[in-house]
Amino acid sequence: MASDPFPVGALDANRQGRLAPEQRHDLGRSAQQSARTGVRIGLVLILVGALLVVGAVSRRTGSVPGPLALGAVLVVGGAALLRSRGAGRGVRASQRAASGDDRVEIVSGYLRRQDSARGLADQALGLRTSPSPEDERDRYLHVGDRRFPVSEDQFRAAPADGFVHAYVLPGSDVLVNLERVGPGRGEVVGSATAASVGVFPPPVPTGPPAAGPGSPPLPPLPLHEAVVGRWWNPALGLVLDLQADGVALAGRPPNLERSRWHLRGDVLTQGDEAFRVSLAPGQLVLTDADGHGLTFQRA
Repeated sequence: MASDPFPVGALDANRQGRLAPEQRHDLGRSAQQSARTGVRIGLVLILVGALLVVGAVSRRTGSVPGPLALGAVLVVGGAALLRSRGAGRGVRASQRAASGDDRVEIVSGYLRRQDSARGLADQALGLRTSPSPEDERDRYLHVGDRRFPVSEDQFRAAPADGFVHAYVLPGSDVLVNLERVGPGRGEVVGSATAASVGVFPPPVPTGPPAAGPGSPPLPPLPLHEAVVGRWWNPALGLVLDLQADGVALAGRPPNLERSRWHLRGDVLTQGDEAFRVSLAPGQLVLTDADGHGLTFQRA
């Protein structure tokens, strides 16, 4: 793939569901390399399988359990790889992209990383060798309910956590770009972070002045009154305006969708969605049924 595992310059095209030209070029080169590797693996499988079959027939490998069956399986698997020219689903998707199919699928969700040792079978057969022991590992990025195998460079370049958009070749698990667009579960994001991603707070509504430093503390409001007002999430640019008459406006300005909201206990119902509410000074946290939290700040 490209020297930059997740090229920022390609994000504009990826957000529109397309590949950037340089991504198509890199995918074509990667597909050729993967296909050649698949052919080599197919030849190795056939060779190892044939040796096991010959040894079993000549009874030279009597101490190996099931050598004949294992050899036959390896020969069949190697032949299948050669027949497909080493092109699995991901390689075929990369070949289609290099040939002009520039579509990109967008997968959104919370990011989780997985780094584990490669399977003993692969290591024993020598199918995934590397000069660096650090490379002999399987690395995955989980986005929502999808899992994507990634290279070491992609794994290192990925954010530690957060809500992300993963840009993927259709019908495959080939990850071509990744963009962190929001905080992790329960993470509080400040205005400095918001400014760094180009998100700025909506206009602050006028109202009575806040109590000064010398004023006595205000008594806590009931929850159904405390949630009323305009809230915003700086990382995602989301606005949530809960009005006292039960009207809710939500979305990214200026496109705010109108619905109704109700509060029963600590459960906020907005339209067809329900969230558990928790309040902290100047913050509103909404948690859905799956445990995913979203933090808003008082506008």
